[in-house]
Amino acid sequence: MSISSSNLGSSVNIAVATTLDAINSTMFEYLYEQQLPVINYCWVQLETGGSYVPISLEELMTMPVSQGGTNGTNPFTVPTWKAGDPLSQDISNLQNSNFACGIQLQLGIPQGMAMPGGENPAGLPVLPPILTVNSTNTNTAVFNMLCAQYQVCYAAWGNHGSYAFNNDSQPSGSAWLTTLEVPLKTLVVPPGISNLPPAVLNQLKSLGEDLFSIQQLFLEFASAILNSTPPFISGFPPEVQNLITSQMVQQVFENNINQGLSILGYTLTQNDPNLSPSTLSIGSLTQVFDQYSPASSGTAGLSTLNYLCNQGSTPPPANYSGIDWNWIDSGSSATQYDGAVAISSDVFTPYFATLLEPFVQANCNTPVMSADYHVAKLHFDYNIQSSPAPGYTSGSDGNIINYAFNSGTVETSCGHHGLLDYYQFESYITYSMNVTVSGNQVTIVQQLVVYASVEWESSATKWSGNYIDTTITEVYTLSAGAGGTLLFTSAPPTTSVNGQQPPSNIAANLLLGIKQMTDYINKCVQFTTTNLVEIPAASINTFVFPGGQTFSFAEPQFSQSNDLVSYITYNNPSS
Repeated sequence: MSISSSNLGSSVNIAVATTLDAINSTMFEYLYEQQLPVINYCWVQLETGGSYVPISLEELMTMPVSQGGTNGTNPFTVPTWKAGDPLSQDISNLQNSNFACGIQLQLGIPQGMAMPGGENPAGLPVLPPILTVNSTNTNTAVFNMLCAQYQVCYAAWGNHGSYAFNNDSQPSGSAWLTTLEVPLKTLVVPPGISNLPPAVLNQLKSLGEDLFSIQQLFLEFASAILNSTPPFISGFPPEVQNLITSQMVQQVFENNINQGLSILGYTLTQNDPNLSPSTLSIGSLTQVFDQYSPASSGTAGLSTLNYLCNQGSTPPPANYSGIDWNWIDSGSSATQYDGAVAISSDVFTPYFATLLEPFVQANCNTPVMSADYHVAKLHFDYNIQSSPAPGYTSGSDGNIINYAFNSGTVETSCGHHGLLDYYQFESYITYSMNVTVSGNQVTIVQQLVVYASVEWESSATKWSGNYIDTTITEVYTLSAGAGGTLLFTSAPPTTSVNGQQPPSNIAANLLLGIKQMTDYINKCVQFTTTNLVEIPAASINTFVFPGGQTFSFAEPQFSQSNDLVSYITYNNPSS
């Protein structure tokens, strides 16, 4: 199983699957390269034994002690103190304030820790993955928040009259992990998004056509559930875990996200404005995990987070279980990639057909004939007029598009029966186009037939046949260009000419009027070969994968079910 098994059907228009290895690698890279803001969060206790009330550090410091503030003292800069130590003004301010505890953190890579999968010559402790699959609920992610610095300060006894003040920091070589179960959010692109929180709504409006940069991984942190096993903050001093509850830590996430601070810096950035927008606009998406099968510790990183997208406002099913293949197989060369993109054949085939319609239409013509016998001389005229192109049908075994046109037989006659001057002419035009996909190739076969028939009553002589019978076969090879552009290149087309030639006898030609008819056919009927060779490739080159500004694409091909698929690799998230 691999991307060649992709079969999205009608429930999902587009799927973007990224492996957990890739997501974690990119997240680690992003955390390593970015200088993310320091977040401060404090709580006060208005009375002994009362509840803890959140307060900003700025408000706490600007309030005088008489109002419960610290009168300019920043608790995070005050060293640990216990009864009997010299009493500084800062300790006095804290003792007489309502300050109970505070958290200061900066998302990033903890000091003295090695990133998983990277070089580790010093043998440092290895960090756990940031994102893993929740094996019991594939609609949630298990998220480990990593901090470059993590600091907690708290009064060890009540608030006023504290006998000790503690200021503890995450030590080097250790990670204080906050582990959350985070729902994967179903998103609907404007205008149908009024049900989203204001901060997410504002961010989503800024997305434009690109939904898939690592800064835009929408996990619904406002509804996150802190995991109880392991402890909600592993490594914290026990007394801190008794004082700073999981609900307090959750407030840090909820309030900071609502204030526009996105976990892991998922704020939206302006990407290269010169890249084309996605050809297929995305109206809605659902996120779901797909666990690698068969599951094992060695293949866990090949499990994928799938963005299941539709063009309309109705998102794919939240519990969609139609993906029964691995996007990237263990042990294959595809493990060098970060995931895959698939466009359902139900979406790509109609899109591709619209590119071909102008060339089909150009070859759908009906004969228009007239004939007159006057003063012992035949006068004949042959023209064509455009007729509506038929719709296409789809076959099997990669035959995705079939056009078939038949003008129907057109007749004209002149002269008089029995007077040796009666002529009858018939003609029809048929045209077909068949498109077949296999692997990374698209084969387009066209056939144009012009039937002609001439009969002269006086000699009981008749000629008929397919005067034009031409078949053109073109084979296009797919490749991926910059920004998600799909490139189609082709070798020179193969042309087969099987038209039947009328008799060369001069008398027969003159008496039957064959030459008049064939001269007009040659003049009027033009097979659009030149345009067909050039324009489809140019048109197809306008196709841009969703996420084209975030991923690089490789090995585009068609699956066994005719989905258009490609491997993807993350671009640098900080660029």
